[in-house]
Amino acid sequence: MKPLRQSLHANDRLARLVVAYTVFVTMFFIWDLTKDLIGGTTGYHILFELGISCVGLTLLAEVALSMRSLRLEARQLKNRLSDSVEDARRWQAEAQGLLQGLSTAVDQQFTAWGLTPAEKMVGRLLLKGLSLKEAAEVRQTSERTVRQQAQELYRKASIGGRAELSAFFFEDFLLPVPPSSDT
Repeated sequence: MKPLRQSLHANDRLARLVVAYTVFVTMFFIWDLTKDLIGGTTGYHILFELGISCVGLTLLAEVALSMRSLRLEARQLKNRLSDSVEDARRWQAEAQGLLQGLSTAVDQQFTAWGLTPAEKMVGRLLLKGLSLKEAAEVRQTSERTVRQQAQELYRKASIGGRAELSAFFFEDFLLPVPPSSDT
């Protein structure tokens, strides 16, 4: 959010400089036009300076309206971002409760299978998607030890391997696929 804010402030400063420059140039031409009218000059010269002054005032009005529009848009974007951040926080809080419930259910099932604390840890790491080597690094043990603990987990749970372990806990999360209307 900080880079966006810095960018908006930089654009705001640039717009203010453009406005100040446009005001200066326009005021200069109006002053010069007034001086020429008083001092007397050709009609073409007066029309030229009047035209430049009108263009300057038009540009000034356009920049002012654009700045107003950009500020409004920036305010709306900031509000939408704030709403999105709040929605994300709310979703995370809701999901945290569900994840805690899932974690408790996994732990209860591991206990029901009679797993040791080490086997439970290996089971959690496998469910998170870690390889045996990665699980060994996390547990600060050998890959051979983790492999033996995983095999013991599979035996106690009467499942064939990592895929069946994941399916045991997660298959109910997938909604049934509706029958295809192509047949």
